[in-house]
Amino acid sequence: MTAEWARRIRTAAVSEFGGRTLVALRRQGDRAMWTQLRIRRDGRPFEAAETRTVDLPIPDPAAPPEVAGAMLRPALSTVRGEVTLVWPADTALLRVLELPTTDPAELPDMVRLQLDRFSPFPTEHLVAAYEVIATAAGRTRVLVAAVQQAALDQEAAVLRAAGLDLRRVDLDVLGWWRNLAASGEAERVGVRIHLRMEGGSATVLATHDGVPVLLRSLGAGLGPDTPEELRDEIHVTLAALEIEWGRVGGALVVWFEDEPNARWAANLGEACGLPAEAASLADLPPPTEGAVRRALDDPTRVMNLAPPEWEIQRRARMLTRRFVVAALACFGLWLALVGGFLAALAVRETGLRRLARQVEILDKPANEVRAIQARIRSLEEYADRSRSALEILRQVSQDLPSGLTLTAFTVRKGKTLNLRGEADAVNAVYDFFAALERSGMFKEVKPEGITSKSTGGRARSEFRVSATLPGEDPA
Repeated sequence: MTAEWARRIRTAAVSEFGGRTLVALRRQGDRAMWTQLRIRRDGRPFEAAETRTVDLPIPDPAAPPEVAGAMLRPALSTVRGEVTLVWPADTALLRVLELPTTDPAELPDMVRLQLDRFSPFPTEHLVAAYEVIATAAGRTRVLVAAVQQAALDQEAAVLRAAGLDLRRVDLDVLGWWRNLAASGEAERVGVRIHLRMEGGSATVLATHDGVPVLLRSLGAGLGPDTPEELRDEIHVTLAALEIEWGRVGGALVVWFEDEPNARWAANLGEACGLPAEAASLADLPPPTEGAVRRALDDPTRVMNLAPPEWEIQRRARMLTRRFVVAALACFGLWLALVGGFLAALAVRETGLRRLARQVEILDKPANEVRAIQARIRSLEEYADRSRSALEILRQVSQDLPSGLTLTAFTVRKGKTLNLRGEADAVNAVYDFFAALERSGMFKEVKPEGITSKSTGGRARSEFRVSATLPGEDPA
């Protein structure tokens, strides 16, 4: 647990300083090996490469990629970063070509033309890539590789379902050669033929002065138990070297997966007419380490067998993920705003309910106070003789003009005065209304109508008027 936490802390430190994590993964049957390399923003490794190997469940070959990936996910849960898939060379077409140009713009068409010549499969079903090995005297030596795209897509679908971020595809033999060249083999002079036997398959790599001149997969089923078949394949390799490059001879190096068998290598070399030596693959770093270090190189100088559609699909997934994240962020912001509004509304309603309870508590004593105030005002009004009915009648009588007679006089103490009467002339009525207003005894004088009638042959004007007393406003 301590080591795992230390690894997580280192990964977090790389992320904090803007670094990247590169991973090269190789899956073989029920085992998976991967090498992880954390690098800083400037491209320098953060620490030494770390290689791990785990056992894998074997999914049903007919199972959908989602099901197979779900089975592999627990075992590969610690694989994080930009993943390079290390593909077995025994399922790839390999050829070293020398092309009559040094113009990088002309190389793709020339490589495509040569691929059409030596590939037994339609090129539209293949993913092909190349990388430049050497350039001299107006010629360019390139290594060309091609893999069936259907097999790559199937493996990629399973690994993506397991949670891996696939970016590149490289060959295991190229990762092995990277390690071999770093060990000093690239500085060896002369022709050397390397026979690599691993996992029940064999690969031949021929170099001249440390530069590859031939790379050929001998296929599966070849190993120490089939010396005659290996001898025949090496003879074919020597013939191809002589035809294509005019070089023969040299030395044979046999690389064993387990303990090196010097006697077996010497017998094979004697049968092929070459001096031979035995070596162990365990003396070199794993091919995944070579592949992950190749991923650090200039992308224009190392091949990548990943189909172009993968990058398009990855960018589409990233765009979709960003859109989903943005949508979730907007939704979260909307929820926060709505939640804040609802919380403010709840606080406001709580305050209103609290005020309502306070009003309810205070309403009864307030009503009692208002009732007492009303009684006090009533007593004050009844005690105030300045606006008693007699005083009002005195004032009205004083303001009556000649020719005007009152027929009704109604007083509501402290509220209103209602008068009805008649006059010989309508002008007397209007003079009476003006006198009431000038008296200062009333808040408002409101005429309610003037009508004319004839009695005994004489015209009379009847009127009604109401006046508001300075007490409470009438209901």
